[in-house]
Amino acid sequence: MRFPWQAGEKDFDPEAAVDELGETAVLTFRHGNQTNVDENGNPNGDIILQGADVAEAGTGQQPNSQGGADWVVTLKLTDEGKQAFADATTQLASQKGTIAIWMDNYCISAPTVSSAITDGNAVITGSQSYEEAKELADKINSGALPFKLTTSSFKTISPTLGTGALRAMVISGIIAFVLIAIYMIILYRLPGTVAVITLAGQIAGTLAAITGALWLPLPAGSALWTAPP
Repeated sequence: MRFPWQAGEKDFDPEAAVDELGETAVLTFRHGNQTNVDENGNPNGDIILQGADVAEAGTGQQPNSQGGADWVVTLKLTDEGKQAFADATTQLASQKGTIAIWMDNYCISAPTVSSAITDGNAVITGSQSYEEAKELADKINSGALPFKLTTSSFKTISPTLGTGALRAMVISGIIAFVLIAIYMIILYRLPGTVAVITLAGQIAGTLAAITGALWLPLPAGSALWTAPP
């Protein structure tokens, strides 16, 4: 995995970036909605469930009033989460309150509680398609997994290294071209001179593609050819 490091950036800390990537995302179910945050943007609603309380999230279909079916997200809670969720939904159902689902400090859903859920099996409605329901279910499942990335090794490459390598490549190419041009002109004279001019055009095009420089094209009909001595 690579982290971009812009040229001129002086405060880039690769170790901090690796540590941040390795932190496990925290999934929480909280009282309130996406507006319940502190001055730093962190959720401050009371925690109802944590990721470990969700046994599984999936997708399913539920009949609607039009005679069709809507895609929903299904939740199966652990025994520990079942009672806590039952208490919270019993309290919120009469108020039509909401439970916000947070991934770290990002609210991924805030469904309204329509009834008390006491059996540990919940359904989140509102998905417009299977893809939308699956995306939410996948996010919940990823937050429920106790995984953590472990860095075995890493190395830092300065952005100036690429610039230096490009400069060295261009210089070495020019030197090689000059030596080849001298050899061809001495050995083949006029045909060698024509070949050198054509070769110069090809090299100019290559350098333009690499460096982004603007080069004038050679006249149409130029060709690289050599004649025997």
